[in-house]
Amino acid sequence: MLFNNLIVITVRNLLDDGRVDYAIQLLEDTLPTAGTIPGMGRYIDTDGKMMETLERGQWLVALACAYAERSDSEKVSELIENAAEARLSGNAQQKIVPRNGNYLMEARVLAIQGDNNAALTKLEEAVQHNLIFGWQIQVAGDYAFRHLQLNPRFVTIVDRLEAKAERQRAIVLRQPTLNTARVQVPML
Repeated sequence: MLFNNLIVITVRNLLDDGRVDYAIQLLEDTLPTAGTIPGMGRYIDTDGKMMETLERGQWLVALACAYAERSDSEKVSELIENAAEARLSGNAQQKIVPRNGNYLMEARVLAIQGDNNAALTKLEEAVQHNLIFGWQIQVAGDYAFRHLQLNPRFVTIVDRLEAKAERQRAIVLRQPTLNTARVQVPML
């Protein structure tokens, strides 16, 4: 989800810099539409809709967050409703349990709507089910969770994610290198 991660980073930086109007313009100009999601072919189902709807939903939530910074509650509600439709459409097409993007999108929406407790619960569920990838961007550095950075539950979530990443890193580092065959090369 590199495309989505770039938007998370960009929107976070623009909002942190107080450039709300620029964030809104960027998101509106780049909002994914049918066939505009580059490099996502391996994630798109047979009729090409699953990733398209999920990715569009993620974009709409980012746009809602930017409008929330502008205190435009009517536009925020409209965008969140559209994002929910995209998410439900994507879930119906997936016919599988929600993935990390679904949990993150729901947590973002809840945070934007001011339901911090429910947003944190959704993030905790994702961590419990090992569904957070790119956590440094998608959680710790996410635009929607900026106001939760000092919340003890949020800090615990980030700590748990960091600990999981460290455990995974340790497992990888313990693996033998690819050159374990110890091929003997004759000396000349």
